[in-house]
Amino acid sequence: MKPKTTDHLQRPPSSLHLIGITGGIASGKSYVCAQLEQAGHTVFYCDSEAKHIIRTDPEVRRQLSQLVGSDLYDAQGQLVKSKLAAWLCKGKAHAAQVDAIVHPRVAEAFARRVAHHWEGGLPARHKEDDLPARHREPLLSPPFPRKQLDSLQQLITLPPQRVLFMECALLFESGFDRLVDSSLLIHVSAQTQLQRLMARDHISESKAQEWIALQFSEQQKLELADYVLDND
Repeated sequence: MKPKTTDHLQRPPSSLHLIGITGGIASGKSYVCAQLEQAGHTVFYCDSEAKHIIRTDPEVRRQLSQLVGSDLYDAQGQLVKSKLAAWLCKGKAHAAQVDAIVHPRVAEAFARRVAHHWEGGLPARHKEDDLPARHREPLLSPPFPRKQLDSLQQLITLPPQRVLFMECALLFESGFDRLVDSSLLIHVSAQTQLQRLMARDHISESKAQEWIALQFSEQQKLELADYVLDND
């Protein structure tokens, strides 16, 4: 069941095929997205957009200051990251309050990116209604049942003008899977994930396990994802 704060989320209108990329921490999402961008694809990064919104959106800043405290932004108007982190660490209920403020703005930003990509990806003479319905012409075929992708090349060779990717670490946890047509899980084994995270962030095994536990389990994500790409 999706959080109530995201019940309003709906897929942006477009005949593009929207693919949400997710995966556990240190699974290799950034590598996959970098390869896609090098091949000419557009990737919308939810985390980067959320950080930008928190720093710059006046209404979001006002609401967060009311929620967290007037000292969330310093005298120069800069976000005090430690203050926000302390609030989020108080528990899921506190994080959900921040999400309720920020997530709708991220969804709006994604919708704008979809509209921009759609308008720029096809000649002006084309109209959305003239194109085949998405369910009649899937880009990843067949879309169901769940499919194990053989390689990243299957994504890279998709036509960039007809597809747009969203990178979202908490795709299922946030309910943002409602905004896309297909979800792709970058999958690694628990041991690989643990080793990569410890090496990447120079943290202990216990701290790494603590961070991993903040997300859905890998089994949960495997059950929810439409496609799986093994990145072990």
